[in-house]
Amino acid sequence: MSSARAPPGDQRDQGRHRHLLGAAGGVEAIFTLLALRDQVAPVTRNYLDPDPLAAEMDVVHGESRPMAMEHAICNAFGFGGVNASVIFKRFEG
Repeated sequence: MSSARAPPGDQRDQGRHRHLLGAAGGVEAIFTLLALRDQVAPVTRNYLDPDPLAAEMDVVHGESRPMAMEHAICNAFGFGGVNASVIFKRFEG
């Protein structure tokens, strides 16, 4: 049995809610928390033509799917270099 771990699934939210300016980071954090709580990786909308160079990446496209997750990261990149990343851990209680 191999000890190698599968690469994490990747998905994007901005195609779902458009650009909310200052509220985008908060909305994406909520999406990330819900995905972690429900153990479902949301679909990346409008991802119709996968790049062959990214064939090894596990991009969640087509439809959402169950995925065991212990941690999830939310990246927010704003205008003028206002950037933030938050890592959430699944609550067990």
